[in-house]
Amino acid sequence: MARRALTTPIILLAALTVACTARKPASPAPVQAGSHDMASMPGHDMSAMGGGGSHSAAEKAFLFPDGDDRGWSKIENGMQHNVAPEIPLAKLPAATRAELLRQLALTMDVVKKYPTVKDVEAAGYRRAGPFIPGLGTHYVGGRMGSGRGAALTDDDILHPSTIIYDGTKPTSPIAGFMYISSVMAGAPEPEGFAGPNDHWHYHVGICLVRGANGAQEALGFDGSITQDGCKARSGNWVATTQYLLHVWTVPGYSDPLGVFAHANPALMCGDATYYTDDHDITNQCKHP
Repeated sequence: MARRALTTPIILLAALTVACTARKPASPAPVQAGSHDMASMPGHDMSAMGGGGSHSAAEKAFLFPDGDDRGWSKIENGMQHNVAPEIPLAKLPAATRAELLRQLALTMDVVKKYPTVKDVEAAGYRRAGPFIPGLGTHYVGGRMGSGRGAALTDDDILHPSTIIYDGTKPTSPIAGFMYISSVMAGAPEPEGFAGPNDHWHYHVGICLVRGANGAQEALGFDGSITQDGCKARSGNWVATTQYLLHVWTVPGYSDPLGVFAHANPALMCGDATYYTDDHDITNQCKHP
């Protein structure tokens, strides 16, 4: 199959990793089906996860009861405005719950179609950035979601912008998805999936260079490199991305932090840690 050219919106997907910002809790209010105001959901305590930052004490205690987070607390994923935990399905309005479950079930078709890196590359997807613990390896080549902040269509869901794998080998298995909106960061967040649980994020200050076989290598992102530094490396500078959304529905890679969590503790380095290092342009595990 001929190599698929990566368009500018798709190139933006290669950005990975940095600190988060929390949204202030809103006052309780009635919720409408499809509303993205998580603080307004009945029975939802946004303070339960311990306040600002992307990794609260409660989260770390939940994931690592022995007290050793093995580097997890340093794993970040772009800028985001809402780091509250997901609303349990049982607390969602019935119509919203039914539509969300129907949408998520569609992703199983993608799992069956592209179970390994070999399969997704054969379909024209190409690696964008390295394997990063908690985030996996992103392969880009699908489509952007609907414009103007609209909900994702079934066709959008069935053709994700990015498919995430647990590694870079031909046999590495599928682990999750990332959808991209045509809405730029700074505008109201997209509607996306039904209900309030889809936590969108974005990246700033990205430096990308084209690698072998159509891959995109990330030399810097989210403040780790300047625009001049990127230019000196003959990189492509992206000031700000569109809104991005992770979805973790793949069997064996469900995320205990939620189906739309920004990072997934199931994606570990070979030594079962999350410690990162820039020793390998395709794998940022300190100990692969």
